[in-house]
Amino acid sequence: MTNETANAVTCAQCGATSPAGTRLCRHCWAPLTAAPSVRADDVAIAASDRERRGLNARSWVRIFVTAALVLFVAWIVYRTLDGRLINRPGPLPAGSSAASAPALPGAWPLSNGGPAGTRTTSATVPIDGDSAWRTTLPATLIVPPLADAERVYVSLSDGTLRAYRADDGAEAWVAAVPGVLDAAPAIGDGRIYAGLRDSTVMAVDAATGAQIWRIHVGTSVSAAPLILDGTVYIVTNTEFVGMDAITGKVLWRQALRDKLATVVPVANEDYIVIATFRRVSILDRETGRELFEWEILGGNGPIRSVAIDGNVLAMTAESGVFVIDIAQRRPWWEGVRRVWEFFHLVGLGPDSPWRAFLFSTRGARDNTPVVAANGVLYAADRGGALRAFESTTGVLLWTAPGPVTAPVTLTASGLLVPTRTGVSLLDPATGAVSAERPLPEPVRYAVVTEDALYAISESSITAIR
Repeated sequence: MTNETANAVTCAQCGATSPAGTRLCRHCWAPLTAAPSVRADDVAIAASDRERRGLNARSWVRIFVTAALVLFVAWIVYRTLDGRLINRPGPLPAGSSAASAPALPGAWPLSNGGPAGTRTTSATVPIDGDSAWRTTLPATLIVPPLADAERVYVSLSDGTLRAYRADDGAEAWVAAVPGVLDAAPAIGDGRIYAGLRDSTVMAVDAATGAQIWRIHVGTSVSAAPLILDGTVYIVTNTEFVGMDAITGKVLWRQALRDKLATVVPVANEDYIVIATFRRVSILDRETGRELFEWEILGGNGPIRSVAIDGNVLAMTAESGVFVIDIAQRRPWWEGVRRVWEFFHLVGLGPDSPWRAFLFSTRGARDNTPVVAANGVLYAADRGGALRAFESTTGVLLWTAPGPVTAPVTLTASGLLVPTRTGVSLLDPATGAVSAERPLPEPVRYAVVTEDALYAISESSITAIR
């Protein structure tokens, strides 16, 4: 042991030692003038204490970092499982009946045909048939019409819902709508269901127009209903609501992230899809749990309509058609997907291996839903030309000149296209015109049932058989 070590000075403030004669502590710069000398064993004890304190601090840091990592991984696992294995929810409460929208082609029960919203039917179009009847409407049509085997149903600007007989066009009944109707009603099991701006949902008898029930759901309804398996699915401007089709009783409610919904929900055997202003949510049809969501960013919205064909979901928006794969599930890293994609966008990371987005097209005709069937999408552009795309790749198959002036329908006879001068049938494979039918007024909607074609203008209905 050297004399210098033996005469080391211990700092009274921090406990560190400095050589004898040092005036300031080399660790904390405190004065050492009055500090007493200590023995070598005291120095060793102080050094051991400092080392122990350092080890304890490092241990606590390790414990904190480990706990944070465990919590982070547990959060990602929980988000990935999404309740499917942990606390899996039971099925949504069901209605007291099996009431559903009638199966096509016997009717046109929803604004875009069937529950999937694809505007397709296996009915044939009697485009060369006789004009069975023509009826002038007493007011302007305000939302898409509906039809079944017995009647055609229209909602007019005079605040009425009217039914016209399919066989002769005579008015079957008229019912006053107790509010503003912003979206088309829906037909299910002999009833018509409608949502109103004042938060009312009502059911009327399709044969007589008599009101069956009327319920307030709390928030205005701007989207058409969907009727499946005894349940009326309603998207209000704040909630997704399920109601019993027979009694009108509210079965369940789910809050929406966005506060504006004007698009009818769509469904197939596995999924229900609801659309708000710029976001679609894909839900498990059995449990109602959200599987994932997808958002149209920037100025590309709002979403005008949605259609689901197999695993393909097509959305018509203000700037074009957007197509995603809804069979996707959240990957294990879903909890950090947005962060991952942000780093990719700024060039600091690779592209994420999971992307629901398939393709998009630029330009879409306002309020003209996409038609989806058999792996092909048909969509009108802003100029009125009709285009066909492969539904998973976006490859353009053909373009047919327009102008398309109203929603297109895929039928067993071909693509039914309304125009300013009548209706046309196009070959779905090539876009070539196969037949045309001139009409006295521009067609706003064309509805196909098993027995007839109804060409509906702003002020009249023409039935062709």
